[in-house]
Amino acid sequence: MTAALAAALALATGNDLAVSSRSDFDEAESALAALTALEPDEDLQATAAQKDPGPTPLLGTPHTAETYSALLWNGERFERHGVSWGARLLFLARASGGRPDRLAAGVQAGEAMRATWPPEPTTTPVAGLTVDTVSSGVCAAVSDGLEGEAVEQVAELAAALMLITPAAPGSELAGLHAGHALASGWLAVQLHRSGLVAAPGTSAEVLATRETP
Repeated sequence: MTAALAAALALATGNDLAVSSRSDFDEAESALAALTALEPDEDLQATAAQKDPGPTPLLGTPHTAETYSALLWNGERFERHGVSWGARLLFLARASGGRPDRLAAGVQAGEAMRATWPPEPTTTPVAGLTVDTVSSGVCAAVSDGLEGEAVEQVAELAAALMLITPAAPGSELAGLHAGHALASGWLAVQLHRSGLVAAPGTSAEVLATRETP
């Protein structure tokens, strides 16, 4: 694991994460409730009806879908409505089957990772990355009760799942990228539980693609 990722994880998971701001948590809950009360845009409404049922709701519709697919769909909707990342991470924590007593800790860890990682590029970036994949993976891992080295392994796996994007992606891609980050964060935990391990230094190698022509 790189020093930058290790330091960010230490900050994100080293505090008493069971004590989270109640007002922030309530705001996230309210944002999800408000979105559930609104009908989705027509294109999302149409794709929701086409999905096979699963355990995860497609907010604002009577439909459900498999978790990965549902996180892609809801992630795009969150982006269109400018939903806070606290609310997005809370939805992810629940969709991941997070323990009720660890939801706040997972959200707080994910928010802390977004604030501290990745480090700024040393030169002008030629590409972007879906870096929120890593904070999503940390959120899903912590809310699922994983600790220590297990969270580190999930973070490296999540880094391996980041998408390389245009340096200045158009607005039409933002929702797709947001959905990918949530879905891949969830996937990183599933891969960890299946015994997969990312190569050491994966996060640094993928970050380097931002600056490599």
